Amino acid sequence: MSYLHGISLCCAQGERLPEKPQPPARVGFDFLGQHIDAPFYRAFPGDYLNRAELAALVHRHIQAAVAAAGWPEDWAADGAVFIGSTSHAMAEHERRWQAGRMGTTRSSLHEIAAELMARHGYAQPYCFATSCTSAAHALLQAHRLLHGGVLARAVVVGVEAFNLMSLMHFHSVGLLGDDYRPFAADGFILGEGVAALALSLESKPSGSLCLQAAAVDTDVGGLTETGSAALEAVTRAALQQAQVSPAEVRLVKAHAVGSAHSDAAEQSALAAVFGDAVPLAGFKMLTGHTLGASAAIETALLYQALQAGVLPAGARLPTADGSVPNTDLPLADGAYITQFSGFGGSNLSMVWQWQS
Repeated sequence: MSYLHGISLCCAQGERLPEKPQPPARVGFDFLGQHIDAPFYRAFPGDYLNRAELAALVHRHIQAAVAAAGWPEDWAADGAVFIGSTSHAMAEHERRWQAGRMGTTRSSLHEIAAELMARHGYAQPYCFATSCTSAAHALLQAHRLLHGGVLARAVVVGVEAFNLMSLMHFHSVGLLGDDYRPFAADGFILGEGVAALALSLESKPSGSLCLQAAAVDTDVGGLTETGSAALEAVTRAALQQAQVSPAEVRLVKAHAVGSAHSDAAEQSALAAVFGDAVPLAGFKMLTGHTLGASAAIETALLYQALQAGVLPAGARLPTADGSVPNTDLPLADGAYITQFSGFGGSNLSMVWQWQS
């Protein structure tokens, strides 16, 4: 098992689960001669973070997660950093284009990694850009390398910052909504944020969240939408690896992006595996859809909810009949599932164990 020793989080709600969630801000932009006013969950001041600023942001959260874990200063001697992001430093590219000085500047995730190496002394980070599952793949590979004896410690980071291209892209394909209603609407709201997760194989005596198993599958028949059969298969595979039965699962943290087709497919898959017996939850009403950072941010939020012993208001998702149960769900010791899906047909399911 990979134990979560410390986290660092910044999302639209700040660093902790809020008592009263803040609504999204509004962002205006022009698209094909029309002015669009879209909701967006802001986490950072300003519209544009360049590569150096993003690297500094990532560095700060890595340091905070390591401090929360109580690791020594030389933790990186037998550890590594894993970064997942979709938009990378795209905002810097946009700003250069607007200023008329494109040059040869690239906006890849590897450029942010290079900044971390040059400015902050990190060894080469592992980089993942697999759409909305970027940080989930980062987490999966960190887990595998820890168990393979390659590393003793790992810090997984998910980061997304505002850029116009993502807003325009999702608007152009009709996937943005004005009101996030998981499993009940057609459209999602984007958001930004960053989270760092410090993991190792060393167990914790209490307050322990550990990754027991993880499964991944690429559904080549569903490059832009979640496929129900593929998601069901990957969920069953994760449960089988963990040797956990569906009846033993206390909660499923669904991807629940807000897109009608993908939500319907996910709802169908989860109903096939768990029926109506297992409660469903999601966190995008707090953060928006943070794309490649989702897995890191939502794992951090789940960890905070488990520490508090209860889900935040609005986190419960509708059951198959459309009803939404009481949001005040006590979170006890046991198995928890986290699900993530993304463009390219990527599906991941993870089985976690919580011991208070």
